[in-house]
Amino acid sequence: MIMENKKLLRVIASALIIVVLSFMAGPNPSATAGSKNRGRSIIVYDGERPVYPGYPKLFDMVGKIDRLADRQVVIDDSLYRFAPSITYHTSTQGYTFRSSFHVGDVVGCLTNSKGEIKSMWLITQRLR
Repeated sequence: MIMENKKLLRVIASALIIVVLSFMAGPNPSATAGSKNRGRSIIVYDGERPVYPGYPKLFDMVGKIDRLADRQVVIDDSLYRFAPSITYHTSTQGYTFRSSFHVGDVVGCLTNSKGEIKSMWLITQRLR
């Protein structure tokens, strides 16, 4: 029970950090698929640790999934293509499949030099 409460508090704190950073960063028109002028990385961590063990401390973008297709995703009203060798990650399963992600989930993404998403990390799930 105590471990579940700590995990819930950590997720809530992470979500609050994401919301605050979203308002501080403002709109970033250069953060589109294929853009070479990416905005600053978004920090998602609790103190000195990533939001979940094994997760990166820095993401190229964090946002809510608006639409999810086979080769692309819309995150916070911006379209991004998936890299051919994309990987998917969750805090409970580590490597997983795209089917673990749904519209409304908050994700962190790392991109390649073409602006394609090379890895997607589940931060919080929408209430199902």
